[in-house]
Amino acid sequence: AMLSIGWMAMLMAVQWSIGFSVGNQFTGMTLHMTNRELLVMGYVCTALGYVLTPLNAYIIDNLRSKDGKYRVFIKLAIPSMALTLVSIWLPYEQARGISRYLMIAMLFVIGQVQGYVQNWVKTGVSNMVHVITPNTQERTKIMTITSIIYSAGYTINNMYYPLMVDILSPNGDKYNMRYFRGAYTPVALLMPLVLLAYFGTRERLVLPKSRITKMSFTTSMRAVAGNKIFWIKCADGWNDFLEGAKGNLWDWMVYRAHIMKSTTYGILNNLCYNAQFWGMLFSPWFIKKFGKKKIKIFKNIAQIFLIASFFLFYKTSWAGVGLFIVNFIDRFVDTGNVIDAAIESDMRDNQQYLTGERIDGAFGFIQSYAGGVIGAVTGLF
Repeated sequence: AMLSIGWMAMLMAVQWSIGFSVGNQFTGMTLHMTNRELLVMGYVCTALGYVLTPLNAYIIDNLRSKDGKYRVFIKLAIPSMALTLVSIWLPYEQARGISRYLMIAMLFVIGQVQGYVQNWVKTGVSNMVHVITPNTQERTKIMTITSIIYSAGYTINNMYYPLMVDILSPNGDKYNMRYFRGAYTPVALLMPLVLLAYFGTRERLVLPKSRITKMSFTTSMRAVAGNKIFWIKCADGWNDFLEGAKGNLWDWMVYRAHIMKSTTYGILNNLCYNAQFWGMLFSPWFIKKFGKKKIKIFKNIAQIFLIASFFLFYKTSWAGVGLFIVNFIDRFVDTGNVIDAAIESDMRDNQQYLTGERIDGAFGFIQSYAGGVIGAVTGLF
């Protein structure tokens, strides 16, 4: 229960980050960085990630802490909150009046520091479920319970942000500093609740106490590179840039084409996300009945047809209704919160069974390196 509540608070408190992707709502739409500037800065961030990712993998796989492999990072919740507040309230508009490059430099420096610390908090909380028990059936049930509780964070977010647009932006245009500062400051202050996930959990890994190993980069990479489950899972995640198209299109049609009020959008979007509840609730039964692989294949095939259906209605007068129906069905068949997490846990346990070593950080290390290249290409779309 404490993990779930801490996780829910984390999902609400980490919504703010400074990104440089094309079309970013803050750096692009509000502070008016050009697409070319955003693309270049995005590549700079990717290159920096290539430098930091091996360090992060080494820290995860070799850090020896009495608080455990992941639980230790949850303690960074308070520093993360302080950095988030600073990154929201820096005088970007005044800096832009002096020089665009000064503004971009401010965004880059504070964005990278705040994002780095915030990502460690997210890593700690979201990975606790993989190590809270070594029993795969018990772990799946815990994932189901926690996902039902922490998904309330999504529900609140989907109601809160559109409502704040109507409160803080009389013209319904959310691309202004008043909206971002007024909407994101209160949720950033929820970060101390994330510490419930620290005080309410313990890690339980099957490891010999007598042996302390040091995992080198080459050893970890060789082991993970041969794990075919890992590569299938990565490929499934790398095509999610198409999945994001549904949310981006709906968001654009509300805030640019104004097909509905922001509050109405929040209510409908909230109903869509709550459709996940039933899939999460019955996930343990579905897994036992059909297996994780068949469920994932069905989900991916269904989502192809859902994305293709956009072409039937997005230029019509009932585009809002069509977007709601498609997103509702998409969330109903979405299995990521439980099934994907269960696959991830089994993958790590299987790797430990095969090699005798517990490898966690190297999975993210290779995924980030390969994913960075793929993301650089998909980002052009």
